[in-house]
Amino acid sequence: MKSSLIRFYDRFGHFLDPFLVLALVALLFIPAVTVLNLTPRRSAVSTERTVLGLADQSSVSVTPATENENGITLEKITQRSDTAYTLYVTHNPHIAGVYKSEVFTLFNGTDEEKRVPVTATFEGYASGTTIAIVINNVKFIVLGPDGSTYPPTIYIQPQKTTVVSIEVDSPTDVNYTTGFSLDLTVE
Repeated sequence: MKSSLIRFYDRFGHFLDPFLVLALVALLFIPAVTVLNLTPRRSAVSTERTVLGLADQSSVSVTPATENENGITLEKITQRSDTAYTLYVTHNPHIAGVYKSEVFTLFNGTDEEKRVPVTATFEGYASGTTIAIVINNVKFIVLGPDGSTYPPTIYIQPQKTTVVSIEVDSPTDVNYTTGFSLDLTVE
């Protein structure tokens, strides 16, 4: 048996060597690529005017703010359909106080007024915290100090841009990142 393997290798060994080298490279390369693909990554939110691939302005578009202020950050925008968006906003650890930041803008590219109802889901906010959406210095409470949620509706005039800010009134120091998601539906 041993001598037949030696004879086989002597006769065909020079043909098998390249395949054995490729198999060895594959054994080292595949685990390395797998580890790289499973490593979590963070990417910045796009600041382009045509966010989410929406190039034509015949509908309502959502664009993130170019600067994040006071630790309030728009982490992610997901377009669920042509008329529905989910925005995930985080607030870094902070001391007690009021924090306000411009988060996104809405542009109505149509010739009619659009309504945008907003619903919110909150994660880990301290009791007594109030969160509001601010448009043209008018506050719309989304999370009341007693933990109640209120779904406001944003009205956007035809061919107009509406700047939306988030205001967080925190009565206590918070030592962890908090977050919430806003679901926008254009009607």
